Amino acid sequence: MSNPGGESHYFYSNVLIDSTNSTPVFLNPPIVVVQESVPFNYNPLPYDYDGDSISWSLDIPLSVGGSQVVGYVLPTSDSLVPFIMDPITGEITFFPNAIGNYQVSMRVKEYRGGIQIGEITRDMQILVVPSLNLPLAILLNSNTARYNGKDFSITPGSNFSMNVSVFDMDAQYIYIEGTGEAFMLASNPATLTITNGFGSASVSVNWTPNASQIRNAAYIIGLRVTDNFGNQVFKNDISISMRVGNTTGIDLNSQLSSFGINPNPSTGDFSIQYNSKSTMPVSVTVLTVDGKNAVNFVNEQVIEGMNVVQVNNLHLTKGIYLVQLEQNHAKLGVQRLVIN
Repeated sequence: MSNPGGESHYFYSNVLIDSTNSTPVFLNPPIVVVQESVPFNYNPLPYDYDGDSISWSLDIPLSVGGSQVVGYVLPTSDSLVPFIMDPITGEITFFPNAIGNYQVSMRVKEYRGGIQIGEITRDMQILVVPSLNLPLAILLNSNTARYNGKDFSITPGSNFSMNVSVFDMDAQYIYIEGTGEAFMLASNPATLTITNGFGSASVSVNWTPNASQIRNAAYIIGLRVTDNFGNQVFKNDISISMRVGNTTGIDLNSQLSSFGINPNPSTGDFSIQYNSKSTMPVSVTVLTVDGKNAVNFVNEQVIEGMNVVQVNNLHLTKGIYLVQLEQNHAKLGVQRLVIN
């Protein structure tokens, strides 16, 4: 805000008496404290009990009399990772690169039969603070093939199983919680199993949707990971989209595994986490977006199960890269890496 001390916080409520409609709600509370130079993810998880269509977008905070705040801009973020809201999951992401006190407003509109019948807004404060906390390493695996990032297609009658493993190099206490429509279903809900602890934590989601749960809209769930570092508490959301339909996406996880890169974006120092079914060496190749080989090295110290490889001092220029893993001449997967 150009003049934060001169602005006010405007609250309002328009009440329409309608026995056939419930107002959408936010399932996730705000996240206030954010660590500088660490990717941030937050999902308010808008949800409508009536099953009406909802759309969400970033908005401008309101001040005196309901007027928009003058000179408002979104929180400062790295140019390669701008402050955005995912139009499908509602997840907000950005890479905070400046300490400060910021304000964000989001608006959710409710539609029935193509006609808007309601809306809600949420304003939240974001405090970007410096910290020596090491970011968490998060690895996600499932028995169902992803079709885009953390989006999954599930065939009715087929079991969906997803496991998320979280590791903390600081060995601090990690706490995970989850919410979302799939866990709230009156009949045949998804189940959530959580194991919290010092240095590592895990969560598993299991669901076998039936034919009555087929629909075009995705079921969105949110997994919130809390990282305690001294007297600082940092939280991040993992948004998962599950579409139930006549798909053929079951993969039995015969692949060695997907892998994760943290932090991402990175300044050049990052870790690679992957699961291995053998002790054979793993080749790591960093490619430019036009396919040129930037860096190549081999991890000889491989164990069966979870492996973490720390990568330092690659001296890569700012930009977007592709990290490729191979083991025994078989490709394990490719992940995008952002260097800022």
